[in-house]
Amino acid sequence: MPNIENYDLEYRPESYWGGQLTGFTSIKGEMRRRIIRKAVSEGRLDTLSASLFSDALSEKERLLVSRIHPFFMGAEYLPSYLPTEVEIARVSLNSVTWDVISVRTRLEEDGLIHYRIADEYMEDERGRYRFSPDTSELPLTMGEQIHLMDTAELLEPYSLGFSGLTTWRDHNYEMTRPDRDRLESLVHFVAVDSDFYPDLHRWYEEEALEWYTARLAELK
Repeated sequence: MPNIENYDLEYRPESYWGGQLTGFTSIKGEMRRRIIRKAVSEGRLDTLSASLFSDALSEKERLLVSRIHPFFMGAEYLPSYLPTEVEIARVSLNSVTWDVISVRTRLEEDGLIHYRIADEYMEDERGRYRFSPDTSELPLTMGEQIHLMDTAELLEPYSLGFSGLTTWRDHNYEMTRPDRDRLESLVHFVAVDSDFYPDLHRWYEEEALEWYTARLAELK
């Protein structure tokens, strides 16, 4: 577990809606997001094609980008956003098609904030995951957000026997012959990003390094 003294686990965003959405969080495609963010950092946003900024690509556009490279499909097949729904965290897997798991939140008529975990294999808007909390009155603290992600489980019949959105690293490792080369290739297999929790990426990067150290000790 990362050193909690280096993080403010009580940090709570003021809101999930409003002026904080600086990361183009309504855009599904992972590679499109990266291209846009790189252009922002380099001051050349106006040079990009308008199609890159679409929330979702058409089926024809998805087919075209998949022909460039399969990883351009990453997150393009995520379910559409529900009314008022925004993404508060994203788990990206460095797989051939760059699979993405999206942690989302929305406001409902009951006045509560409702949470949903969506991936690219959902057949409809119903969830495939069990997690806690699934509602709250206020935005989650960083500690609560980590708890939600670390306790999430795929429901039957999809269950893989483990919980936590970043433990795909373990599943991938255990499905292959465990050795040092495989360990090193999987350290950054899972990446977590959030426009609402600035330290969430760093937390899970530290978790990944701890995972590597523990697994390496097992091999030795």
